[in-house]
Amino acid sequence: MYDQYWSDQRVLALGNLCEEEHLDKEQFKSLIDAYVYNEHEPLRDEVFKCFDNRPSILKAREIGDRIINKMKEFVEVFVRGVGA
Repeated sequence: MYDQYWSDQRVLALGNLCEEEHLDKEQFKSLIDAYVYNEHEPLRDEVFKCFDNRPSILKAREIGDRIINKMKEFVEVFVRGVGA
């Protein structure tokens, strides 16, 4: 019962993160899965591939870093169970 609840929360959190940041959900989920598997932080360019429209050069670094940090938080909570 709890496992299903946690799985549902994970799906909701991923959907909310993608909606907030205007990311393609499937591409971003693949990026998270790769991060979990190989434990290498993604490059900003990999994050930008999840956008419909790539951010401007002036905003790219800030947006890329923000999304990578959100992805790490998501993994810590929903994959590794820290803070659960």
